[in-house]
Amino acid sequence: MYALLLFLLGLNLIARYPRTPHELGFDGFVYHGMTVSIIQNGYAEWILNPFSYFGLYPLSHPSGSFFFLGDLAQLSGTPVEGAILLFDMSLVALGLLGSFLLSMEIRRDEGLGLLVAALFTLSPRFVSGLLWEIPTRTLFSALVPLLIWFLLRLHLTRDRRSLGFVLLVLTVMMSAHRLTVLMAAVFIAFILTEIVIVGIRTLRIRYASLVLRAPFRRIANLAVLVGFFVLSVSLITIGGILGSYGTGQAGFGSGVVRELSNLGVSLARSAGFLIPIVPLGVVAVYRERIKEFKEPFLLMILLVLLPTLTLRQYTGYYIIPLTALFIGLGIWWIVEKLNRRTTKIAIVAAALAVTLGSANYVMAFDLQSEPFLDDGSYVHGLYVLWNTHGTVVGNDGTMASEIYLVSGHPYLPVGGATTSFQSPELLIFGFVNKSALEIVQISVSDLTLESDSPFLLEGVQAEADWAALLDHLPQNVPGRIWQTYSPQYLAENKQAAGGYFAYGRTYPSPFIASVHARSYKIFDSDGGSLWYIGGLG
Repeated sequence: MYALLLFLLGLNLIARYPRTPHELGFDGFVYHGMTVSIIQNGYAEWILNPFSYFGLYPLSHPSGSFFFLGDLAQLSGTPVEGAILLFDMSLVALGLLGSFLLSMEIRRDEGLGLLVAALFTLSPRFVSGLLWEIPTRTLFSALVPLLIWFLLRLHLTRDRRSLGFVLLVLTVMMSAHRLTVLMAAVFIAFILTEIVIVGIRTLRIRYASLVLRAPFRRIANLAVLVGFFVLSVSLITIGGILGSYGTGQAGFGSGVVRELSNLGVSLARSAGFLIPIVPLGVVAVYRERIKEFKEPFLLMILLVLLPTLTLRQYTGYYIIPLTALFIGLGIWWIVEKLNRRTTKIAIVAAALAVTLGSANYVMAFDLQSEPFLDDGSYVHGLYVLWNTHGTVVGNDGTMASEIYLVSGHPYLPVGGATTSFQSPELLIFGFVNKSALEIVQISVSDLTLESDSPFLLEGVQAEADWAALLDHLPQNVPGRIWQTYSPQYLAENKQAAGGYFAYGRTYPSPFIASVHARSYKIFDSDGGSLWYIGGLG
């Protein structure tokens, strides 16, 4: 067994062999700079409140990954870029062991455990999320199997140690990403399952003569299974899930057909091409002869999480542990019904091949749209590092954050590709005064799943300031912007043709046109250039 686990670990590392010259990720460039800030200062500038560590306070972000990465870089003596690879590899091992433990808790079968571990760690979302990228959502994903495992242990042992581990894992998940709020669904499923189990025991005691009859049990089992699928289909169709999949890049047909195809593509992009086996896994779980707490608990989690499929781009990060488990159980159910050993091995090998193939296919697709730090941007960043002082204004958030990754110099727009209006970088760069922040608490009735924090910072709109700078001639830019950000250089992405990129669109920029006419270009490469704008203000 240990040799097979090591084989799976090696296979996972091979699948994640770097395909780019440097790290990748839209947000990863910003996270890299934040990690470097922690290493240089010895603390995080954006931790203004205990809630800041979990990203629940203005100008903050869940910071567990950044602190761990900074410690790993210093302890290993490697640059942050190399430490990211080590971090990713360690999470691969954690996900492998966590999913194996969860499967063994469900059923004491080492073969099934190895299959589930392979399906989870080789799922497209888990592979692409640990492909030389700072893990935040993926750290959360790696801990989901452990959380479910500790909850099962808590139900079995009822001791404080299991409860402590549940709280510990939950705390680390909260420090990784705000998606942890969706784990409330798992706890709801835990409580509902407890209620159902108590209800079933009560019925067996009060109506033993009826409930324990074989005909009644067969009919009841069939009715519950059919009811589960009917409720699931109803949630998907009537509950508004399909309506949120009206658009997509790979869907086909129109109307309901298009929505179903987009839903299928979205799930396959996260869990792999074996996603249609999940219903078979549900049947396999339900047909277990000795149904304890764990079987109905898994089915309840699946049912409770169904409405969250409307989140689309985030679903893959918390659904893949469950899909891997149900796919594994479905395949193993088929394998156990076969007699020939060679046929069994062939089916398992084919499942692994399809999973690995789907991961490679999705990665190839993602690498076409997900940016990575190329050599040109790296050289651009090195020039800024050694030859400039002051804030760099970019006409492309992605390129600006790449330069920041290498140079560590202040830049606009903060947030990189997301061009966020508030970001921890505002505190790192000293663009705002900590003592002058106007922070108010949001009423509970106004909070939604889309809310980043129960607090609101008023009077800070860095995105609007960046747009105002580029939308005006230098002499018409408000003096407050010049004074707050003190821009000294313009980093221009030539593909914008004198404009600037924001939210997938290109906007004309009078500011950049004026810079071309009045300022000096101090650096030039194939993709970008650097202009000195220090005297324009």
